[in-house]
Amino acid sequence: MVTDTQARPTAALTAPPTSPSAVLTVAAEITIGGDVPLALRRAITAALTLPNPLFREAEEHGRSTAGMDPDLWYYRGTAAGVLVVPRGAGRLVRALCQEHEVAYRVVDATHAAPLVAFEEHVTLSPAQERAVGDMLGYRYHWNRFVR
Repeated sequence: MVTDTQARPTAALTAPPTSPSAVLTVAAEITIGGDVPLALRRAITAALTLPNPLFREAEEHGRSTAGMDPDLWYYRGTAAGVLVVPRGAGRLVRALCQEHEVAYRVVDATHAAPLVAFEEHVTLSPAQERAVGDMLGYRYHWNRFVR
């Protein structure tokens, strides 16, 4: 029997381990931070490493490949350990996160500029007002509009 005066295990010791979770920050590029497993990092970098066609062509025709990289890398790492990929790779990154069972959270930093106040002196018709209201309710999100 456990009494109130006896030591009980803390929640931190008894809680199940948390699954990894990545933070995808979308701006001009996508930065991938958070708890990203090595297998996921390798899958992303492998998918974004492509053969350099100029290198292959030079090899095929017997020309010099000096100064040419055999591969093209569409990613980079930062000193903080964050992986940076092109914004167009968003669907690929999300698919790989799901494939590797890594939860992710998307931070939209695409509208980081301060709001600018302006005045319009145009009278809209009721249909135009509805259309403007509808469009203001949408945001551009990774190649599609969402509410």
